[in-house]
Amino acid sequence: MSTQSVYLCGPLPSQAVSFQLLIDIILQLQCFCRCAKLSDIRLDINKIKDMIEPILGKLVNTREDGAFDKVAVPLLELDKRLPGISDLAGKTITFLDIAESLVGKQSGVDTVRTVINIYKAMKALAEIFAEANADGILLAEYCRFKPSQAMVCVGGVM
Repeated sequence: MSTQSVYLCGPLPSQAVSFQLLIDIILQLQCFCRCAKLSDIRLDINKIKDMIEPILGKLVNTREDGAFDKVAVPLLELDKRLPGISDLAGKTITFLDIAESLVGKQSGVDTVRTVINIYKAMKALAEIFAEANADGILLAEYCRFKPSQAMVCVGGVM
């Protein structure tokens, strides 16, 4: 067996390394060697901003006169807390909750909630585009990747 330097995540002692020892070292240092951390992850939206903003502006805007504003804004009233009954129940009760409990699935409550969620997401996207600068949208301050583990991201829109 010949002796040579073996580098995994740094030099090992310069001595003969058996194949099994090499496998053991690789397995023990697997996470250390294959971890990755990416910082300041941004989406460059400058190229698509000019195309997306006019479309988004026709659907949702701050004046609330966009096409989707006209549909969703009245529905938002159905999802507001009802004072009195909410106080008595000790939790937030909305018109949608009442419709769901009295009529059930046929009331269309699921559809209304879906429309409201999509509307809120579109409004948030419009704000992100409006606030975006030349640096783009911050997706995450950093993300850490490890084998056989979930990706962990912190900060930004993640």
